[in-house]
Amino acid sequence: MVMNKYRKYVMTEEDSLFDEEWIKDFEEEDKEYSMFNEVEVNNIKVTFLYTNKRNELEKISEKQIELSNSNVIKKEELIKIIKGNDKLDKIKDKE
Repeated sequence: MVMNKYRKYVMTEEDSLFDEEWIKDFEEEDKEYSMFNEVEVNNIKVTFLYTNKRNELEKISEKQIELSNSNVIKKEELIKIIKGNDKLDKIKDKE
């Protein structure tokens, strides 16, 4: 970049080449992850970790959750999942 007579920065051809190279590098690297972008996710596996008052792990449970919208978990759904599983053996976790 160079400053013109109006004290504004102007991109030179060299800057333009650099920017294009960065984009090409990014696209090339992104190709490695393309397999993750193509899959439509309709359900997820959620793992719940229950601890006691001494922060010792008491139990681990897993549950399959079906998403109402593919690839998206709504805030309301997340709250429902957390509130519906905040109890270990029907005893509510006390903070």
